[in-house]
This record gives sequence, structure tokens and C-alpha cells, in this order.
Amino acid sequence: MYKLIIPLLLIFSSNLFGQDVLNQKWFKKVEWKCDSIDHELQCKNERWDFSNPNQFAIEIFTPQGVTVPQRFNYKIEENMIVGDFASYEIISKTEKELILKGGTDALCRTMKFASESAYDDEQLNQFTMSGEDTLYIPILGKGPVLSEVKNFNQYFESEILKKFLRDGVDCKMSYRFIIKKDGTLSILKVKGCTEKSEKKLTKLLSKTYGKWKPMLIHGKPVDSFIQHKFRLNAKVLR
Repeated sequence: MYKLIIPLLLIFSSNLFGQDVLNQKWFKKVEWKCDSIDHELQCKNERWDFSNPNQFAIEIFTPQGVTVPQRFNYKIEENMIVGDFASYEIISKTEKELILKGGTDALCRTMKFASESAYDDEQLNQFTMSGEDTLYIPILGKGPVLSEVKNFNQYFESEILKKFLRDGVDCKMSYRFIIKKDGTLSILKVKGCTEKSEKKLTKLLSKTYGKWKPMLIHGKPVDSFIQHKFRLNAKVLR
């Protein structure tokens, strides 16, 4: 009986990971040089999407929006991710965490990722209270979605700027609003340097009623709180 068990174990361990082992989105949390784990590199806010079993995409989140995904072909060979331009060793992989090591010969990295579920756990700690209501404050890569708009803060800035190009306005503006779990928009406060600028910004926000999808945490809709400050400087573009 024991003689049969040992060969079977060898067969099942010969290929440590299947092609779909990473089949989800992973958020980069920490990165080190391979030869020095004492020095953490400031290279975060990346999402590696392995939803496609033959091609993964890298997106970078910034306050201005999300970059166009870079896509790469890859395959899983035992515990290695073999890509078009680089290879990574899968050091460990759990439901919540992924650790990779490798890259190119000139740029070797050890990287720790959090699963989308773990990222949602982190998002649960980012909130404010409004009476008895919990309003979640989006971290990078999360938040409500305005239909057909990739980054709504950037969209509002550019749209309000167009309305003041001829006026040569130079001032600071801000807004606060809530997107309820049913997608309803509730404007809390709009602040501009003139009454005209406040009315135009309020009107711009109001036009988005009925066009929002709520923020999701672990797949469930939640109330979210959005606040944004920017400088309206039409003089530069005159």
C-alpha cells in the first residue's frame, strides 16, 4: 500500500500550479530589490489582472486616474510565471496574499500582493460616519463608477474648466457628495471662488443623477463619500 502512495504524491506535486492558479486581480502592496529586503521601494498602486488565463494586464492607479492596461502573454510552468519580457517565481500563494520574485536580469524584485478580497478588507477600515450611516471613503482602485467616465474627478475638472476659459478664472474649488448603495447622488457641498462658479459646478454634478453605479465591497453595494479639491486656472490656457 505504501509503495503505491509515494509515486502518486510525486505525480501530483510535479506541477505545483495550474494555468488558472492566479485567476483574479492582485494589488501590489510592497516591493523590494531581490538582494535587499531591508529597503522597501515606493512602487505600489499597481493591479495585476490574471483573469485571462493566457494574458495578464498591469494597471497603475494615480490620483488622476487609471493608466491604460499593459497586457502580456504568459504561461505557468510549475512554480514560475513565464512572460513575454520577464519571469517570476511564485514564492507563495494563499487566498489573500501572493508573493513573487524575479523580473528581468537587470531589475529583479520581490513583490507582495493582496487579493481583491484582502483589498476589500482594507477598504472596510476607510470610512466616516454621518449620523448612523457609514460612508466609505474610496482607496485607490475602488469607489463608485460614473457611466462612460473613467475618472470622474478628472472629468469634472476638465468640464468646469471649459466653461470658464473665456473668463480667465483662477481659483480653488471643491465638492463633497455621497453615492448611496442604490446609486443615488446626494450633493453635500460645492465651494467655488464666485457664486457663478459654484452654480456651474453644482449644475455639472446634478447632470450625473441616475448615471452612477455604487461602490462595491466584497461584491455588495455600499454608501460612499467623495470629496475633491482642485484649482481652476483658466488663465494658463488663454
